[in-house]
Amino acid sequence: MKTNFYSDIEDLCLDIAQKYHDSSQKNEFYEVSILTFHDKAKEIIEELIFHGFTLNNIELESYELTGYKDEFVITIDDIGCIWCERAKREKGHLNFYDKILYIDSDANSKILTYIHDAEEIIEFDIHDDSYKCEDGDVSAICECDGNCDCKDCEYSDGVDDEIEISDLKVLTFSGSHDGKYTSYCITSNNEDNLNKFRKLVQELDI
Repeated sequence: MKTNFYSDIEDLCLDIAQKYHDSSQKNEFYEVSILTFHDKAKEIIEELIFHGFTLNNIELESYELTGYKDEFVITIDDIGCIWCERAKREKGHLNFYDKILYIDSDANSKILTYIHDAEEIIEFDIHDDSYKCEDGDVSAICECDGNCDCKDCEYSDGVDDEIEISDLKVLTFSGSHDGKYTSYCITSNNEDNLNKFRKLVQELDI
């Protein structure tokens, strides 16, 4: 099992999307699954939406509500739909038969015994050092301008900005041209951006 280091969730999801699309070019299509914990799972799902994948069935409860603190498994199926569920049940972890698996470096090592027939297992580690500050001062690698995500930064209000899945707004539109049917889905947490897209679509008559 190899270990890949990523600068942030966006970097990780870019690699996941590329791996997914590369597998779709082969004779046999491989689903891609990601084993990680609640907070990272939320960010990964949100980022995968921006890569064009669509939500199917998402079971992602917080620890505060359910007391569940183990791994979740996110799966992108053969038609680009995202599934998410608990990776562990009362009797133990689920069995995983995916050909491509990404595993959080913080995951329980016992989970490896439940993986079968995998052709590629990638342990991933997130190292986001771009906003690190020391002693309350802006460090050389922290190029913040008041919008920094770093809690220790002198500009920071100490609160993380987080886009919840429930905050995302969706714009869908479709049409038929030259006998071909096309459907588009745009997601954003900014209503103004969606209105701009909506206006553009109407002007271009897409």
